[in-house]
Amino acid sequence: MTTARKAVLIVATVLLLGGAALSMSAFAMADFRFENLSNTTRDWVSNTSTLNTEAETPHAAIVVQDTDEGVRFEPSDGDAVEVEYWEKSNRHVTVTDEGGTVKIEVEPKRGFMGFEFMVFNLTDHSTVVKVPRSFTGSIEAETASGSIDATGLSDLASFKATTVNGYVQATRLEAGEISLATTSGSATVNGVRATKVSASSMNGSVSANDVTADDVALSTTSGNVGTSGINAKTIAAHTMNGSVSAQTIKADSVSFDTTSGNVTSDNMITGSLDARAVNGSIDMTNLDAALASFGTGSGHVNATFVGSADDYRIDAQSTNGSVHAPQGNASASKQVTASAMNGSITLGFAGGSAAASPLDTGGSAPAAPAAPAAPAAPAAPAAPTA
Repeated sequence: MTTARKAVLIVATVLLLGGAALSMSAFAMADFRFENLSNTTRDWVSNTSTLNTEAETPHAAIVVQDTDEGVRFEPSDGDAVEVEYWEKSNRHVTVTDEGGTVKIEVEPKRGFMGFEFMVFNLTDHSTVVKVPRSFTGSIEAETASGSIDATGLSDLASFKATTVNGYVQATRLEAGEISLATTSGSATVNGVRATKVSASSMNGSVSANDVTADDVALSTTSGNVGTSGINAKTIAAHTMNGSVSAQTIKADSVSFDTTSGNVTSDNMITGSLDARAVNGSIDMTNLDAALASFGTGSGHVNATFVGSADDYRIDAQSTNGSVHAPQGNASASKQVTASAMNGSITLGFAGGSAAASPLDTGGSAPAAPAAPAAPAAPAAPAAPTA
Protein backbone atom coordinates (compact mmCIF):
# COMPACT_ATOMS: atom_id res chain seq x y z
CA MET A 1 0.00 0.00 0.00
CA THR A 2 1.40 3.36 -1.00
CA THR A 3 1.98 6.17 1.48
CA ALA A 4 -0.77 8.26 -0.14
CA ARG A 5 -3.33 5.48 0.23
CA LYS A 6 -2.35 4.97 3.86
CA ALA A 7 -2.88 8.67 4.52
CA VAL A 8 -6.31 8.60 2.88
CA LEU A 9 -7.28 5.52 4.89
CA ILE A 10 -6.17 7.15 8.15
CA VAL A 11 -8.11 10.36 7.42
CA ALA A 12 -11.23 8.38 6.46
CA THR A 13 -11.01 6.34 9.67
CA VAL A 14 -10.66 9.48 11.80
CA LEU A 15 -13.64 11.11 10.10
CA LEU A 16 -15.74 7.97 10.51
CA LEU A 17 -14.95 7.65 14.21
CA GLY A 18 -15.46 11.37 14.76
CA GLY A 19 -18.83 11.27 13.02
CA ALA A 20 -19.91 8.27 15.07
CA ALA A 21 -18.88 9.99 18.30
CA LEU A 22 -20.74 13.17 17.30
CA SER A 23 -23.86 11.18 16.44
CA MET A 24 -23.80 9.37 19.77
CA SER A 25 -23.33 12.66 21.62
CA ALA A 26 -26.32 14.17 19.82
CA PHE A 27 -28.40 11.07 20.55
CA ALA A 28 -27.41 11.24 24.22
CA MET A 29 -28.36 14.92 24.47
CA ALA A 30 -31.71 13.97 22.94
CA ASP A 31 -32.26 11.65 25.90
CA PHE A 32 -31.72 8.64 23.59
CA ARG A 33 -35.11 9.27 21.97
CA PHE A 34 -35.29 9.42 18.19
CA GLU A 35 -38.31 11.75 18.26
CA ASN A 36 -36.17 14.34 20.02
CA LEU A 37 -33.93 14.52 16.98
CA SER A 38 -36.74 16.09 14.97
CA ASN A 39 -36.50 19.80 14.20
CA THR A 40 -40.27 20.22 14.39
CA THR A 41 -42.27 21.55 17.32
CA ARG A 42 -42.97 18.61 19.62
CA ASP A 43 -44.72 19.40 22.85
CA TRP A 44 -45.04 23.17 23.19
CA VAL A 45 -48.16 24.16 25.12
CA SER A 46 -49.52 27.72 25.34
CA ASN A 47 -50.86 28.93 28.69
CA THR A 48 -52.44 32.12 29.97
CA SER A 49 -52.44 33.38 33.54
CA THR A 50 -54.59 36.35 34.59
CA LEU A 51 -53.78 38.06 37.88
CA ASN A 52 -56.06 40.03 40.19
CA THR A 53 -57.14 43.45 38.93
CA GLU A 54 -55.19 46.54 39.91
CA ALA A 55 -58.30 47.92 41.60
CA GLU A 56 -58.53 44.80 43.72
CA THR A 57 -54.83 44.17 44.34
CA PRO A 58 -52.50 46.99 43.21
CA HIS A 59 -49.10 45.70 42.08
CA ALA A 60 -45.79 47.46 42.64
CA ALA A 61 -43.62 45.35 40.33
CA ILE A 62 -43.57 42.88 37.45
CA VAL A 63 -40.46 40.68 37.22
CA VAL A 64 -39.66 38.26 34.38
CA GLN A 65 -36.69 35.88 34.48
CA ASP A 66 -36.25 33.74 31.37
CA THR A 67 -33.39 31.71 29.96
CA ASP A 68 -33.84 30.98 26.28
CA GLU A 69 -36.88 32.79 24.89
CA GLY A 70 -37.89 36.39 24.26
CA VAL A 71 -40.10 38.64 26.39
CA ARG A 72 -42.64 41.21 25.19
CA PHE A 73 -44.60 43.82 27.13
CA GLU A 74 -47.79 45.21 25.63
CA PRO A 75 -50.49 47.57 26.93
CA SER A 76 -53.88 46.19 27.88
CA ASP A 77 -57.24 47.91 28.10
CA GLY A 78 -58.22 45.63 30.96
CA ASP A 79 -57.34 46.19 34.62
CA ALA A 80 -55.44 42.95 35.24
CA VAL A 81 -51.92 41.78 34.38
CA GLU A 82 -52.15 38.92 31.91
CA VAL A 83 -49.28 36.56 31.11
CA GLU A 84 -49.15 34.41 27.99
CA TYR A 85 -46.35 31.85 28.07
CA TRP A 86 -45.17 28.60 26.54
CA GLU A 87 -44.13 25.39 28.25
CA LYS A 88 -42.77 22.03 27.15
CA SER A 89 -41.25 18.96 28.77
CA ASN A 90 -37.95 20.69 29.49
CA ARG A 91 -39.33 24.18 30.18
CA HIS A 92 -41.55 25.01 33.13
CA VAL A 93 -42.95 28.48 33.84
CA THR A 94 -44.07 29.66 37.27
CA VAL A 95 -46.29 32.72 37.73
CA THR A 96 -46.64 34.02 41.28
CA ASP A 97 -48.38 37.01 42.82
CA GLU A 98 -47.03 37.78 46.28
CA GLY A 99 -46.53 40.99 48.22
CA GLY A 100 -47.54 43.19 45.32
CA THR A 101 -45.03 41.61 42.92
CA VAL A 102 -45.94 39.55 39.87
CA LYS A 103 -43.06 37.18 39.15
CA ILE A 104 -42.68 35.03 36.04
CA GLU A 105 -39.84 32.52 36.29
CA VAL A 106 -38.65 29.92 33.80
CA GLU A 107 -37.14 26.71 35.12
CA PRO A 108 -35.36 24.85 32.31
CA LYS A 109 -34.83 21.12 32.70
CA ARG A 110 -31.56 20.06 31.14
CA GLY A 111 -31.03 16.82 29.29
CA PHE A 112 -28.27 14.24 29.42
CA MET A 113 -25.30 15.30 31.62
CA GLY A 114 -26.72 18.81 32.01
CA PHE A 115 -26.94 19.50 28.27
CA GLU A 116 -30.02 20.24 26.21
CA PHE A 117 -30.28 19.16 22.60
CA MET A 118 -30.89 22.14 20.32
CA VAL A 119 -34.23 21.93 18.55
CA PHE A 120 -34.73 24.30 15.64
CA ASN A 121 -38.10 25.85 14.84
CA LEU A 122 -39.25 29.28 13.77
CA THR A 123 -42.32 29.54 16.00
CA ASP A 124 -42.32 32.51 18.37
CA HIS A 125 -42.45 31.24 21.95
CA SER A 126 -41.91 34.59 23.64
CA THR A 127 -43.52 35.30 26.96
CA VAL A 128 -46.05 38.11 26.48
CA VAL A 129 -47.01 40.27 29.45
CA LYS A 130 -50.06 42.45 28.93
CA VAL A 131 -49.86 45.42 31.26
CA PRO A 132 -52.99 47.38 32.23
CA ARG A 133 -52.80 51.14 31.81
CA SER A 134 -53.61 51.47 35.51
CA PHE A 135 -50.30 49.80 36.45
CA THR A 136 -47.80 52.38 37.75
CA GLY A 137 -45.11 50.16 39.26
CA SER A 138 -41.74 48.95 37.98
CA ILE A 139 -40.98 46.34 35.31
CA GLU A 140 -37.81 44.25 35.18
CA ALA A 141 -37.03 41.58 32.58
CA GLU A 142 -33.99 39.37 32.15
CA THR A 143 -33.19 36.59 29.69
CA ALA A 144 -30.03 34.78 28.63
CA SER A 145 -30.85 34.09 24.99
CA GLY A 146 -33.76 36.08 23.66
CA SER A 147 -34.90 39.60 22.91
CA ILE A 148 -36.89 41.97 25.11
CA ASP A 149 -39.38 44.40 23.62
CA ALA A 150 -41.71 46.87 25.35
CA THR A 151 -44.21 49.08 23.52
CA GLY A 152 -46.84 51.63 24.48
CA LEU A 153 -46.52 51.64 28.28
CA SER A 154 -46.89 54.78 30.39
CA ASP A 155 -46.69 56.04 33.97
CA LEU A 156 -44.19 53.36 35.00
CA ALA A 157 -41.91 53.86 37.99
CA SER A 158 -39.08 52.21 36.03
CA PHE A 159 -38.36 49.80 33.19
CA LYS A 160 -35.23 47.62 33.08
CA ALA A 161 -34.38 45.03 30.42
CA THR A 162 -31.24 42.88 30.28
CA THR A 163 -30.28 40.11 27.86
CA VAL A 164 -27.07 38.32 26.92
CA ASN A 165 -27.83 37.38 23.33
CA GLY A 166 -30.58 39.39 21.67
CA TYR A 167 -31.85 42.89 21.10
CA VAL A 168 -33.53 45.15 23.68
CA GLN A 169 -36.03 47.76 22.59
CA ALA A 170 -38.33 50.30 24.23
CA THR A 171 -40.87 52.16 22.10
CA ARG A 172 -43.33 54.83 23.24
CA LEU A 173 -42.54 54.33 26.90
CA GLU A 174 -43.01 56.73 29.81
CA ALA A 175 -41.19 55.87 33.04
CA GLY A 176 -39.16 57.38 35.83
CA GLU A 177 -36.11 55.45 34.61
CA ILE A 178 -35.48 53.34 31.50
CA SER A 179 -32.48 51.00 31.34
CA LEU A 180 -31.61 48.67 28.45
CA ALA A 181 -28.55 46.41 28.29
CA THR A 182 -27.40 43.59 26.02
CA THR A 183 -24.12 41.77 25.58
CA SER A 184 -24.57 40.81 21.93
CA GLY A 185 -27.26 42.69 20.05
CA SER A 186 -28.70 46.15 19.54
CA ALA A 187 -30.23 48.47 22.14
CA THR A 188 -32.89 50.92 20.92
CA VAL A 189 -35.14 53.54 22.52
CA ASN A 190 -37.77 55.29 20.40
CA GLY A 191 -40.27 57.88 21.55
CA VAL A 192 -39.61 57.60 25.27
CA ARG A 193 -40.10 60.03 28.15
CA ALA A 194 -38.18 59.48 31.38
CA THR A 195 -36.05 61.11 34.04
CA LYS A 196 -33.10 58.90 33.12
CA VAL A 197 -32.47 56.82 30.00
CA SER A 198 -29.55 54.42 29.53
CA ALA A 199 -28.90 51.97 26.70
CA SER A 200 -25.78 49.85 26.32
CA SER A 201 -24.34 46.97 24.32
CA MET A 202 -21.04 45.14 24.30
CA ASN A 203 -21.25 44.07 20.66
CA GLY A 204 -23.97 45.89 18.78
CA SER A 205 -25.37 49.27 17.84
CA VAL A 206 -27.14 51.66 20.22
CA SER A 207 -29.70 54.22 19.08
CA ALA A 208 -31.99 56.76 20.72
CA ASN A 209 -34.65 58.68 18.80
CA ASP A 210 -37.31 61.12 19.97
CA VAL A 211 -36.27 61.08 23.61
CA THR A 212 -37.12 63.55 26.38
CA ALA A 213 -35.21 63.00 29.62
CA ASP A 214 -33.02 64.64 32.21
CA ASP A 215 -30.08 62.31 31.56
CA VAL A 216 -29.34 60.14 28.51
CA ALA A 217 -26.40 57.70 28.53
CA LEU A 218 -25.59 55.57 25.47
CA SER A 219 -22.61 53.25 25.14
CA THR A 220 -21.26 50.28 23.21
CA THR A 221 -17.89 48.60 22.99
CA SER A 222 -18.10 47.57 19.35
CA GLY A 223 -20.76 49.31 17.28
CA ASN A 224 -22.19 52.68 16.32
CA VAL A 225 -24.17 55.09 18.49
CA GLY A 226 -26.89 57.11 16.77
CA THR A 227 -29.18 59.79 18.22
CA SER A 228 -31.86 62.08 16.84
CA GLY A 229 -34.55 64.29 18.31
CA ILE A 230 -33.12 64.34 21.84
CA ASN A 231 -34.18 66.91 24.44
CA ALA A 232 -32.28 66.45 27.71
CA LYS A 233 -30.19 68.07 30.39
CA THR A 234 -27.19 65.81 29.77
CA ILE A 235 -26.34 63.48 26.88
CA ALA A 236 -23.34 61.13 26.88
CA ALA A 237 -22.52 58.80 23.97
CA HIS A 238 -19.49 56.52 23.94
CA THR A 239 -18.11 53.77 21.73
CA MET A 240 -14.74 52.05 21.52
CA ASN A 241 -14.95 50.82 17.93
CA GLY A 242 -17.56 52.70 15.96
CA SER A 243 -18.93 56.14 15.18
CA VAL A 244 -21.16 58.57 17.06
CA SER A 245 -23.78 60.50 15.10
CA ALA A 246 -26.39 63.00 16.27
CA GLN A 247 -29.12 65.07 14.68
CA THR A 248 -31.43 67.69 16.19
CA ILE A 249 -30.13 67.71 19.73
CA LYS A 250 -31.00 70.12 22.55
CA ALA A 251 -29.24 69.68 25.88
CA ASP A 252 -27.47 71.58 28.63
CA SER A 253 -24.41 69.32 28.33
CA VAL A 254 -23.25 66.94 25.57
CA SER A 255 -20.32 64.51 25.63
CA PHE A 256 -19.40 62.38 22.60
CA ASP A 257 -16.31 60.20 22.33
CA THR A 258 -14.96 57.30 20.32
CA THR A 259 -11.65 55.50 20.23
CA SER A 260 -11.82 54.37 16.61
CA GLY A 261 -14.50 56.11 14.56
CA ASN A 262 -15.95 59.49 13.61
CA VAL A 263 -18.14 61.97 15.48
CA THR A 264 -20.78 63.81 13.45
CA SER A 265 -23.74 66.04 14.26
CA ASP A 266 -26.16 68.49 12.69
CA ASN A 267 -28.45 71.01 14.36
CA MET A 268 -27.31 70.93 17.98
CA ILE A 269 -28.11 73.44 20.71
CA THR A 270 -26.17 73.02 23.94
CA GLY A 271 -24.57 74.93 26.76
CA SER A 272 -21.49 72.69 26.83
CA LEU A 273 -20.09 70.30 24.21
CA ASP A 274 -17.12 67.96 24.49
CA ALA A 275 -16.32 65.83 21.40
CA ARG A 276 -13.35 63.44 21.22
CA ALA A 277 -12.02 60.98 18.63
CA VAL A 278 -8.71 59.17 19.06
CA ASN A 279 -8.60 57.72 15.55
CA GLY A 280 -11.24 59.51 13.54
CA SER A 281 -12.60 62.89 12.54
CA ILE A 282 -15.14 65.33 13.98
CA ASP A 283 -17.68 67.02 11.69
CA MET A 284 -20.40 69.27 13.11
CA THR A 285 -22.77 71.66 11.37
CA ASN A 286 -25.41 74.14 12.57
CA LEU A 287 -23.88 74.12 16.02
CA ASP A 288 -25.05 76.49 18.75
CA ALA A 289 -22.87 76.01 21.82
CA ALA A 290 -21.78 78.36 24.59
CA LEU A 291 -18.74 76.21 25.31
CA ALA A 292 -17.34 73.78 22.72
CA SER A 293 -14.25 71.60 23.01
CA PHE A 294 -12.96 69.32 20.23
CA GLY A 295 -10.03 66.92 20.25
CA THR A 296 -8.67 64.35 17.79
CA GLY A 297 -5.57 62.20 17.74
CA SER A 298 -5.55 61.30 14.06
CA GLY A 299 -8.28 63.06 12.13
CA HIS A 300 -9.62 66.49 11.23
CA VAL A 301 -11.99 68.84 13.04
CA ASN A 302 -14.63 70.65 10.98
CA ALA A 303 -17.22 72.68 12.89
CA THR A 304 -19.68 75.30 11.69
CA PHE A 305 -21.41 77.51 14.27
CA VAL A 306 -24.68 79.38 13.77
CA GLY A 307 -23.45 82.53 15.55
CA SER A 308 -20.72 85.09 14.92
CA ALA A 309 -17.02 84.57 15.57
CA ASP A 310 -17.08 87.82 17.55
CA ASP A 311 -19.18 86.01 20.18
CA TYR A 312 -16.39 83.50 20.89
CA ARG A 313 -12.95 83.20 22.36
CA ILE A 314 -11.21 80.84 19.94
CA ASP A 315 -8.21 78.59 20.59
CA ALA A 316 -7.37 76.16 17.77
CA GLN A 317 -4.09 74.24 17.52
CA SER A 318 -2.85 71.34 15.41
CA THR A 319 0.49 69.58 15.89
CA ASN A 320 0.65 68.32 12.32
CA GLY A 321 -1.98 70.03 10.19
CA SER A 322 -3.37 73.36 9.09
CA VAL A 323 -5.70 75.57 11.10
CA HIS A 324 -8.39 77.69 9.47
CA ALA A 325 -10.25 79.70 12.08
CA PRO A 326 -11.14 83.35 12.72
CA GLN A 327 -9.46 85.27 15.50
CA GLY A 328 -12.58 85.61 17.59
CA ASN A 329 -13.02 87.98 20.50
CA ALA A 330 -10.75 87.67 23.54
CA SER A 331 -13.39 89.20 25.82
CA ALA A 332 -16.33 87.11 24.56
CA SER A 333 -18.33 84.98 26.99
CA LYS A 334 -18.52 81.95 24.69
CA GLN A 335 -15.51 79.76 23.94
CA VAL A 336 -14.28 77.26 21.34
CA THR A 337 -11.25 75.04 21.92
CA ALA A 338 -10.02 72.68 19.21
CA SER A 339 -6.91 70.51 19.09
CA ALA A 340 -5.57 67.88 16.70
CA MET A 341 -2.41 65.81 16.71
CA ASN A 342 -2.48 64.80 13.06
CA GLY A 343 -5.16 66.60 11.07
CA SER A 344 -6.55 69.95 10.06
CA ILE A 345 -8.90 72.22 11.99
CA THR A 346 -11.56 74.31 10.28
CA LEU A 347 -13.96 76.50 12.26
CA GLY A 348 -16.69 78.42 10.47
CA PHE A 349 -19.34 80.86 11.69
CA ALA A 350 -22.55 81.50 9.79
CA GLY A 351 -22.92 84.89 11.48
CA GLY A 352 -19.62 86.19 10.14
CA SER A 353 -15.99 86.39 11.25
CA ALA A 354 -13.55 88.91 12.55
CA ALA A 355 -11.33 90.41 9.86
CA ALA A 356 -7.72 89.19 10.05
CA SER A 357 -6.97 85.87 11.68
CA PRO A 358 -3.57 85.01 13.13
CA LEU A 359 -5.01 81.55 13.85
CA ASP A 360 -5.21 80.81 10.12
CA THR A 361 -2.01 78.93 9.29
CA GLY A 362 -3.05 78.18 5.71
CA GLY A 363 -1.58 75.25 3.85
CA SER A 364 -2.98 71.79 3.58
CA ALA A 365 -3.06 69.30 6.37
CA PRO A 366 -2.05 65.74 5.67
CA ALA A 367 -5.11 63.65 5.02
CA ALA A 368 -6.34 62.01 8.19
CA PRO A 369 -6.55 58.26 7.95
CA ALA A 370 -10.08 57.05 7.43
CA ALA A 371 -11.61 55.70 10.60
CA PRO A 372 -12.23 51.99 10.34
CA ALA A 373 -15.84 51.01 9.89
CA ALA A 374 -17.49 49.60 12.97
CA PRO A 375 -17.87 45.83 12.74
CA ALA A 376 -21.38 44.72 11.91
CA ALA A 377 -23.34 43.87 15.03
CA PRO A 378 -24.54 40.29 15.16
CA ALA A 379 -28.00 40.04 13.71
CA ALA A 380 -30.45 40.21 16.57
CA PRO A 381 -33.61 38.15 16.27
CA ALA A 382 -36.26 39.98 14.27
CA ALA A 383 -38.79 41.86 16.39
CA PRO A 384 -42.02 39.85 16.52
CA THR A 385 -44.89 41.17 14.43
CA ALA A 386 -47.54 42.82 16.57
